[in-house]
Amino acid sequence: MSLMKSESIGKLVTALAIAKAAFNPVLKLSENPGFKRNGKASKYADLATAIQATEDPLLANGLVVSQFPVNDGERVGALTLLTHESGEYMGESFTLP
Repeated sequence: MSLMKSESIGKLVTALAIAKAAFNPVLKLSENPGFKRNGKASKYADLATAIQATEDPLLANGLVVSQFPVNDGERVGALTLLTHESGEYMGESFTLP
C-alpha cells in the first residue's frame, strides 16, 4: 500500500498546519482493565476523545477526515482520506487478515 494523494497538496498541508495549532490535547480518559501496570488499569484516549479534540479546528480550516471499508480478497480494512475544500486530498488504506 502506498500513500495516495492529489497532484498538489499545498493548500491541504497549509490548512492542516493551521488546524493542528488549534487542536486541543487528546486526553487519556478511558481505562483498559485488560491491561494493567502496577495493578492499575492503563489509560488511553478513545476515538471519541480524539475526534472531539480535533474536529472543530479541522472543519474550520476546510478539512474533513473520512473512512471507507476496504476488502482485498481475504483481507479487510479501511481507507482513510483527509480532504480539503480545494479538492486536494491524501490518504492511505490498510488491511488485516
